[in-house]
Amino acid sequence: MENSSIIPNNTTANIALIPKSSSSGSGTTDDTLYLSVFLIYVPGIVTNFISIILLLSDLRKTKMTTNVLLLALCTTDFVAVCLSCFWHLSKRMGLPMTYDLCAVKSFLHPIMPLLTGSISLLMAVDRFLAFCKPFFYRSNVSKKLWMICVLLVIVFLSVICALPHLGLGSLWTPQYRRGKLTYTCSVFTYQENLTKKIFHISYTSLGFMVVLGIISFNSLVAVAVLRLRHRTIEAQKGRSNQQVNRSTEIKFAVIVGLLACVFVVCWLPYNVWVLYKLLNIPMEYEIVSKIHLLGGFNYSTDPFVYIIIRKSNRNLLERIFCCIGIRKSKDRNPLDISSGGNIDLSTQTTRSSNSFAD
Repeated sequence: MENSSIIPNNTTANIALIPKSSSSGSGTTDDTLYLSVFLIYVPGIVTNFISIILLLSDLRKTKMTTNVLLLALCTTDFVAVCLSCFWHLSKRMGLPMTYDLCAVKSFLHPIMPLLTGSISLLMAVDRFLAFCKPFFYRSNVSKKLWMICVLLVIVFLSVICALPHLGLGSLWTPQYRRGKLTYTCSVFTYQENLTKKIFHISYTSLGFMVVLGIISFNSLVAVAVLRLRHRTIEAQKGRSNQQVNRSTEIKFAVIVGLLACVFVVCWLPYNVWVLYKLLNIPMEYEIVSKIHLLGGFNYSTDPFVYIIIRKSNRNLLERIFCCIGIRKSKDRNPLDISSGGNIDLSTQTTRSSNSFAD
């Protein structure tokens, strides 16, 4: 998207993957800022940080390999939210867009949606192997394998996003407007030269391939989960350990499926916009702004889904908030003898009588 915001050194900056603020009035600007702060930045930073802590503790306790991919996803979302917040604030503060700053932004921002989608695709493959190829999954899939896969994905996407810096895409495009030379900082600027379209074509193709792969693998997982639930109901009661393992696998499949749905809903319109830019098809500014806002909303939704779905996370957060509430109540009224003492004595009496009766 090309955002015509003129900055002091007569350059034009495009802040990609950030909800855009219109220059038509201060009301739209304030609304965009409030939506970004309360829907993306604050919840995204807080929930991703909490999810990272919970996942780090789960990695030591459980043997589920999916936790590695969930940790990578939440870490990617946390970095993406912090970067988007920085670019949004720098734009509002009037930070001039230089070529060096544009080069950094043009590399980091396009890689985040693809990295988020690639990790979601790896999670879908993990669940597919766990349900459809259980023997292969138990003998060959491990946490170390998914760590290596995530690193390889990062290296591959880094090469793709470095293509504009190698002259195979748009980066710092000069334009003449009203007789003045300005520059557009965007990797999605339409180019007539086929060589300059290599990154744009590669990025668009990868985006749709990731979305298609996520939908395909999660559909297969959904069919396998339905079959597994019927088998679990018809199974004998003596296989309690296998039933517990199956229920755990199903819970992780539900988490992965919901995260995949969130990604498709949030980022499929963004991929359509990228395709429109490749084909030089115009799109209204308000629609593009909502598309970027929806894509940024995914960064704060992923950790929220992980925290809410898992019962252990809910119980842990409930205990934390209960401890905080108890400490505050004790600090406010440390000597509450009239009500609390009588309750404790009565409960102790009933417990002792019950013990003697037993």
